[in-house]
Amino acid sequence: DGPTSVGELPQPGMTYVIGADVAAGVPDGDYSTATVIKANTNKVVAVFRQRLVPEDFSESLDLLGRWFNNAYLAVERNNHGITVCRDLSQKLQYPNLHFHTNENIQRSSSRNVGFQTTVATKPLLVNELGAALRHGKLIIHCADTLSELIGFQRQTSKSGQYEVFNGYPHDDLVMSLGIANMMLFEVNVTVSQVEEKPDGLTWDICERMMAAAPKSSAKMMAGYDYKQKPEKTPRFTVYGPV
Repeated sequence: DGPTSVGELPQPGMTYVIGADVAAGVPDGDYSTATVIKANTNKVVAVFRQRLVPEDFSESLDLLGRWFNNAYLAVERNNHGITVCRDLSQKLQYPNLHFHTNENIQRSSSRNVGFQTTVATKPLLVNELGAALRHGKLIIHCADTLSELIGFQRQTSKSGQYEVFNGYPHDDLVMSLGIANMMLFEVNVTVSQVEEKPDGLTWDICERMMAAAPKSSAKMMAGYDYKQKPEKTPRFTVYGPV
């Protein structure tokens, strides 16, 4: 099986966003992941998931983004992500990267490639993703992503000063989905309410997720509903390296 799961091939004229979470690429460690959302319909159309070194992930993201109509690409720039951001902007010259704006105490600002995850931005990312799921604004077919959503937990630190987010055994796809969802606010696209039927994260799936999930995950998913129950969820097609 290849690392790229595609539910829908790129379509001319459509706008896509990609969120990417970068790992070190060590055996038995976290995965480097990317989630592709078609902004015109808010449908997750492709997922990349593989353990590979950051330099190789840069090339995979470059190919994936160009394939999906030069998608608006946001890479988490923490830790190993800095390498990927540098490669995409300088070596590969990817044409449509997200830039994070930093403001300092002198009220000056600087722009850096990528999405910076901090104690301030991560709760916002999780909140926006939870709201999108609860209100049925995202269409998700990927079984691996749903599995990670089940195990995702939101807790308060021992000091009570900040929130801690983690998934068991992994939360890489949750993070790339969350970043991609944040990028939907950055693109100017009218979302179609006609083209896509609500056949992704169904209410039946949601009920099973809440039954199996910790209370924190169940609270994220609570209220997710559809007026019309969809038919069987289609399977993704797994490809090799794009």
